[in-house]
Order: sequence, then structure tokens, then C-alpha cells
Amino acid sequence: NKIVLNLVAALGFAQSMFFFITVPETTDTCKAVSTILLYALLAAFTWMTIEAVNLYRSFVLHDVWDAANSTAENRKLYRYMAIGWGAPLLIVGAAMSDMDGLISMTNVHA
Repeated sequence: NKIVLNLVAALGFAQSMFFFITVPETTDTCKAVSTILLYALLAAFTWMTIEAVNLYRSFVLHDVWDAANSTAENRKLYRYMAIGWGAPLLIVGAAMSDMDGLISMTNVHA
């Protein structure tokens, strides 16, 4: 299932960030690492939600017969991919637009 593969890709990317990134030494590196981790984890949660919606549509709404139509399945997958990778990008973009103010607030007490 391609939805599960996208979920594994998002989780694998987030876990690789935890394993291979050391403690950031500069503020810019810290911003970059936190942005990438936020995006990867939000994408994983979004893909979990998409999988839940897909299972609901398949079993509760009896949308199983629509899966035989490959054109409809491809359109559904493109829609899912736009939501699964695009929605976290919008949220991270909105969060990072005020990142400088957030970091300056936390450095006041340092």
C-alpha cells in the first residue's frame, strides 16, 4: 500500500534525524533541525490520519469496488499525497514565520 510506504518514509526520515544529528552548535542549525523534525513528525501524523480515512472509506463505506478502477485509485493517491506532504508544509511554514521572535523570547532569560 502506497499510503503505508509514505508513512514509513516520513517516520524513517524523522528517526534518521534523531540518530544522525548531533547537538546543534548555532542558532541557525538549531532552527534548521527543529524545522525538519517538525515537518517529518507532522507528515507522519498526517499520513496516519490518511490511512485511517482510507480504511474507513474501504470498510465502512464499502468503497472496495472503487479500488479496482486504477484511474480513480491514482487520482485518490495524488490527492492523498498532496494532503500528506503539503498540509505539514503549510503548518511548518506558518510556525517558522515567527521563529525569530520565539527564539529571542527564550534567550531573554539565558
